[in-house]
This record gives sequence, structure tokens and C-alpha cells, in this order.
Amino acid sequence: MMHQRWGVALLLTQAAALQAFFAPKSSTPKQQLLDLCTGSNYGANPIDRDRLDGLIDQLASINPTPRPAESPKFSGNWKLLWTTESELLFAVEKGLFAAGPCTGVEQTIDVANGRLEN
Repeated sequence: MMHQRWGVALLLTQAAALQAFFAPKSSTPKQQLLDLCTGSNYGANPIDRDRLDGLIDQLASINPTPRPAESPKFSGNWKLLWTTESELLFAVEKGLFAAGPCTGVEQTIDVANGRLEN
């Protein structure tokens, strides 16, 4: 009788583990934000702005870095995923002169030297 109980308990544990493994993964606010911006064509295609703002607020509330825009952690090469900047959106939609459509925008930020380069 004791072996049967252990066998049932083991089967239930294995079933729970398999269910957890195959269950849809809940994504983090960061991944949700990245997913929302992907496919927006850098902001040229409309997205749910309320959701965007809500995800940004969630991330800001859990950010452990005080004044992140002044932190050296902000320095680096960043890939633009979404913007409201009209000049960049024009380049994305129409292209730049004869160079053709804009296929990516990156920005290099150097906090220590106060520099920003597109």
C-alpha cells in the first residue's frame, strides 16, 4: 500500500512538472515592451500607447538605478525600436535622399563626456 501512495505521488509530481514545462511562459514587462515595439516600424505603425506607457511605468518603478539617464550604465550603443521623433519617422517611411529606406537607427551615448551620436 505504501508503494502505491509513493507511485501516485510521483506521478502527480511528474504531471505537475510537465504541465509547468509546457505551459505558456508569462513574459516580463521588459519583454512585453520589446514585443510591443517590434513590428511598429520604429513608431511609423500605430501601437497601443496606453500599454506602452504602462509598461514603461512598470519598468521605471522597479529600476534599481537612481537617475538612470545620468548613470554610466546608460553609456553604450543602443538600437532604436520606437520613437515619436518626426524626422526619424520620415526617414523610416520615405528614406533618406537617394540612399533608400532607413533600415535601422542606432545611438551611441557617452554619459561621462556628455555625448550622444546617431
